[in-house]
Amino acid sequence: MNTPNAFANLFHTAVLGLDDPDAANIPCRVLGSFASGAQLEFSRQYDAVIEMPLGFGMRDSYNGGDPVRLQLGPDEVYTVLFVERDRGRVGGQFLRAYLLRDFPAPS
Repeated sequence: MNTPNAFANLFHTAVLGLDDPDAANIPCRVLGSFASGAQLEFSRQYDAVIEMPLGFGMRDSYNGGDPVRLQLGPDEVYTVLFVERDRGRVGGQFLRAYLLRDFPAPS
């Protein structure tokens, strides 16, 4: 993972806006916004990609699990679509998550 440029709050079971996040101030790197899903052949497109260290419980809602939400700023709330583990460098493993922006942000 490259140098973090943001911090995220992760919500598994906590209710956004009512409870404290399940994991707070996670250093992450926001890679960009891809409105068209970078032209990949996914049935659902994504709005942003982030990288984050292992160990914070980041997961997607594969197999019908509850959606996980990330809050990157006061008005930036995303649902995690897909998570992959990057194992490219020894000792440099991290998670890459593809996110779909929530409109409007839950209150």
